[in-house]
Amino acid sequence: MPMENELKKRMLAAIIRAADQEKHATVIELCKRSIRHVGRSWRVWSIYSDALSAIGRPADAHKAMDKAISLIDPSNEFLAWLRCKKGHIHREAGDYRSAIDQYLAAHRENSNEATFLIFAGSMFFRLGQHKRAIRTLEKATKCGEGAIDEAYYNLGVVLLSRSKYVEARDSFRSALRLDPNYAEAKKALADVQAASRIGS
Repeated sequence: MPMENELKKRMLAAIIRAADQEKHATVIELCKRSIRHVGRSWRVWSIYSDALSAIGRPADAHKAMDKAISLIDPSNEFLAWLRCKKGHIHREAGDYRSAIDQYLAAHRENSNEATFLIFAGSMFFRLGQHKRAIRTLEKATKCGEGAIDEAYYNLGVVLLSRSKYVEARDSFRSALRLDPNYAEAKKALADVQAASRIGS
């Protein structure tokens, strides 16, 4: 058993090194070897899914991520992130509705994390469902963890697209209060202020 555990650790370390270097083909072969010889690991299946997605094999990436989700303990905090990654696979394939379903499932797993709602809000925006995007992103701004500045910025972008300049300005300012160096928020704030002056 100690030898088996040591082998698992070494194989996982090699997979992570290759993934960090974006050697996708190497990751795929290492993951396949690990799955054959070492056994069931949600981490390996998750990294395998990422590599498959990176080389344009979304159907295989979905299967691998489903396997990772089936192997992880339901109480493990990483389950939400696996669902989020599955959402990314859908998003990359242009299936925004399925991406939203996964992002919202991730949010149900960890309702304090803003990231999942930011992604869902962005997908609603791409689908032209601006009211749902606004509601989702407003909810993200109230989360206790994650990129709250990004939630405010994305909310501002949606409001700006609806010509709600005052609300957009306030959102960009909120983003900048959290991160004074947020370049995109500075640029958007300058834009909305200029547009407000022209429109008044």
